[in-house]
Amino acid sequence: QKIEGILPSQISEYKIVYGKRGETEEQMSKENHKGFNPIGKDLYVGNVSFSESGASTVMKGEIKNDSRDNLPIASFDLKVSGKESDMKYNTTFSIISLESNKTKPFEQKIEGILPSQISEYKIVYNEKR
Repeated sequence: QKIEGILPSQISEYKIVYGKRGETEEQMSKENHKGFNPIGKDLYVGNVSFSESGASTVMKGEIKNDSRDNLPIASFDLKVSGKESDMKYNTTFSIISLESNKTKPFEQKIEGILPSQISEYKIVYNEKR
């Protein structure tokens, strides 16, 4: 499409945004991430489920990479709190080859806490690794 008053040599960067006419970029972003929550650096977690495995829990979900960067190794900190205040579980897990604009599944075992004992969890992208 022709843009009046701008020469091609004057454009250094552009991006294509899909959405409905009149929607703000924030509204479009929310629509693109329905069911997914931000965890840092344009990464999102969603479709999280918990299942019992002996005296532990298996957490499954998906990580969506909406950044422009392909991540050879993406590392995440997982913090789980139990309904009893002294029950906590912290670990780190990684996803190999998390490509730009792709979604990959993950699975993490949470030792010593049953799904019924989990009150909250938090996953955060760990940029230091």
